Amino acid sequence: HDPVATINGDVFEHEYIEKYLRDHNNVDPNGEQLDNNWLFPDVDLRKQIIEAIEQYAEKLRNDNNQNGLVTY
Repeated sequence: HDPVATINGDVFEHEYIEKYLRDHNNVDPNGEQLDNNWLFPDVDLRKQIIEAIEQYAEKLRNDNNQNGLVTY
């Protein structure tokens, strides 16, 4: 849950793209040669991901409670 943008604005999971760029001489998965391997946090997308996960977890808790299951 750590999205970052490359210098050209494409967004990837941080751990994935860091390793990918290292292993592919700064050519991104789209085949573009990057001038550098700088990565910029995508804070807004990260917040959206966290909110979506929290909403899904809440829905699961509510569904389980309606079915008589105990959740923690």
